[in-house]
Amino acid sequence: PDAQPTLLPALSRAEGRMLGLGAFLLASAAADVPRLPRALVINLPRHEARLAKVRAELRAAELPFERMPAVDGRALPADALRANVTALGRHLLTSGMIGCFLSHRRCWLKCVETGQPLIVFEDDAVLMPEFRRRLQAAMADLPEAWDVLLLGAFGCVRPDGIYGPGGIFRLFGWMGGGTRRIRTLPGRAGLHVPWRPYGTHAYMVSPSGAKKLLAACPRANYHVDNVAWGVKSLNLYCVHPLMAKQTHSDTTVGGLSGEEWIPKFFTQVDPYTGVSFSWAWNTPVIKLGPSGILLTVGRSFGSGMIALAAAILHAVLTRSPTALIAWAVYAIAFGATIRILSTQR
Repeated sequence: PDAQPTLLPALSRAEGRMLGLGAFLLASAAADVPRLPRALVINLPRHEARLAKVRAELRAAELPFERMPAVDGRALPADALRANVTALGRHLLTSGMIGCFLSHRRCWLKCVETGQPLIVFEDDAVLMPEFRRRLQAAMADLPEAWDVLLLGAFGCVRPDGIYGPGGIFRLFGWMGGGTRRIRTLPGRAGLHVPWRPYGTHAYMVSPSGAKKLLAACPRANYHVDNVAWGVKSLNLYCVHPLMAKQTHSDTTVGGLSGEEWIPKFFTQVDPYTGVSFSWAWNTPVIKLGPSGILLTVGRSFGSGMIALAAAILHAVLTRSPTALIAWAVYAIAFGATIRILSTQR
């Protein structure tokens, strides 16, 4: 005879109620977890190795993404430069700075077109552990009227107001303008409003934020992070601690390279943001003419400090303030140039 099927014992009414309650709680918990937005990775077609690295980062975080082809500033014809870059920018920006700026504009346009928030990564982003879980928690805590959430940043972003060794990052905050009042959100320890952030390697943008950025940044006029995160109308927030950093091992914005001479103990300037000495030393500030001198952050600051020391020594030895006055004029002119570049539209 055929084997008789084994009958499972019927559930009691109490057990049925418990199972129903468990299913309800699981469904409620799933509903409370925010759905992650679509992710874009900005990447130049020729940089396959960089794409492979960031792909591994995002796969580990279980975060699918779409590649956003970056704008190659070197390949832009003259008419495209005139249409998309300010007059000063065409003379003082590297092709990499221009391409980076216009690449992020592509992402903002995509955000407006889809009508949905987007996560934007540059292809040198490095994700911190538990990225996905922490992002879901941050999204749950975001105020309703948010525009940008910085997942990685550098500059003046720590909620405790400590900005680099000796507060040196404050200098760049004042120079760039667009500072905000530091504000923590009650009951939301993982979010705050930063004083003056920089960095576009990892952020989330809403359609309302993308519209504001497109209106405020119509043409490339300086580093995109300096201009975009200085827009005061943005409802901008930052996670704490940061969820993404950058490799800083190379640059695609037209800076210099070379860190072999840097002592190992001196490679990191700010552990909180991950800013390295090589980045600070080599990142471009302005380029003087199409084939002119490239002024970088570290070289400009370092030479300025040496010139200041020489001017002070000269004043002490000669009892004349001439050299100090000349140094002050140079410093003011340099800062004014950065401010004008950042605000010209």
